[in-house]
Amino acid sequence: MQHDLVNHRDIFVLSLFQGNNTYNLMNVYSDDDNTAILYLRDHVDELPSFHYMGGDFNIHSKVWDSNVTHHWWAAITLLEIAADLDLEWTQPSNPGPTFISHNEDLRPLVIDLMFHQISDSARSRMNQDPDQKGPTDHIPLTTSVILDSVIKGVTRRSISRGSEAKKAFINDLRTGVPATTVGNLNTPADIDRVAQALADVFSMAWDKHSKEVCITKHSQPWWDDECTELLSQYKTEKSEEPWLAFWQTVKAAKRKFFDSRIEDIALSNKHPWDLMEWVKQCKLPACEAIQYNGQPCHEIEIFGMPFTIPTTQPLAEKWIYLY
Repeated sequence: MQHDLVNHRDIFVLSLFQGNNTYNLMNVYSDDDNTAILYLRDHVDELPSFHYMGGDFNIHSKVWDSNVTHHWWAAITLLEIAADLDLEWTQPSNPGPTFISHNEDLRPLVIDLMFHQISDSARSRMNQDPDQKGPTDHIPLTTSVILDSVIKGVTRRSISRGSEAKKAFINDLRTGVPATTVGNLNTPADIDRVAQALADVFSMAWDKHSKEVCITKHSQPWWDDECTELLSQYKTEKSEEPWLAFWQTVKAAKRKFFDSRIEDIALSNKHPWDLMEWVKQCKLPACEAIQYNGQPCHEIEIFGMPFTIPTTQPLAEKWIYLY
């Protein structure tokens, strides 16, 4: 819910994210004073493009209501706002009034509107659904907002931690690196030759033992080949026994992974606070040397003794040094 894009009581912005794409949807209620329309008019240059805008606009125009003979400034402003947001008005497949007052003396009106992205407006379908009206005096509208139909997966090659493939990869490196012919390293060309030979050893071992995986929001670092095998077995047999075996394996894989992670943090780098992002060590701000008459004061005398002020240490360390 993007209150940073629009902060208004009668305008609601919802953003959907898929990969590097952002889809902005906006719902609007505009009162008799056109408060929301005036707000959008004054802030339209600050807004991104939208895929959809809809709501109760309380604006009458001959463009969307055949019983209206005028097209006044509010309607013109609304269409201009929509165009600036890459939107255009979508006509329902079953036209008719969208507001039927409980007061029989008032005529039906078309004041509920929907706007879709210009490039997709021809494919966007909008319908009135009077059967779902209920006690309200507005007829519900339904539509489909067209987004990307294909979700592009992110793939990369990897080797599972603690797997047999990782052991084989390391063994190939232990064999291939010492076997690389080094020779003389007297010229830049000799160094490039040896560097390329070592890179080829790593590349061949990586391509041989790694596999391509698809990264999704459901990807888990603790998942291993045994989990995949038992899950496939359960999908084939659809019985309780492989299901229990699968979940026991998942539980063991999680425990093994997190135990190794905790051990690595506690014993290897000895930074247990790394488990918590909010308590990680913060870098202290750097401090410049004190200057007098345009010259840095690197050396001063304190109580008759020379004293050097370090210029590259953080501020807190300087104070400790001074004390």
